[in-house]
Amino acid sequence: MMPLRKRKKDEERDWYRRGVETYLDASYRAGTRATPSEFAILFRTERSTLARAFRRLFGKTPLQYFRSQQLLHAAKLLRRSPLTVDQITVIAGLGTRSTFFRLFSAHFGMTPNQYRRNPPRPRSDGQPP
Repeated sequence: MMPLRKRKKDEERDWYRRGVETYLDASYRAGTRATPSEFAILFRTERSTLARAFRRLFGKTPLQYFRSQQLLHAAKLLRRSPLTVDQITVIAGLGTRSTFFRLFSAHFGMTPNQYRRNPPRPRSDGQPP
């Protein structure tokens, strides 16, 4: 049986993960930019509390976690949709085209266009490529 402390941490991590997914999905649909500050307000928590929780649970700042999730969403759109890179940039809320290319290349090791032409194979651990 899993120790209580580990189970509580896993439950808290899942709660934040679901909250971020819901928040980012709403941002994608509304075409608005997602921010950790707005997330903190919506979830009725202080920004500093949010930052500590994300560091403890994910090993990242809220902004780093949001960006990684937005980049994974953009990668999924590149693989599965006919949308242009510019449309995906806007939908994923990643700023300008040059910002998107810089962030995407740093995260995936290739440009969005290269990724679309030759997406990496799915990982054996079930995580997105």
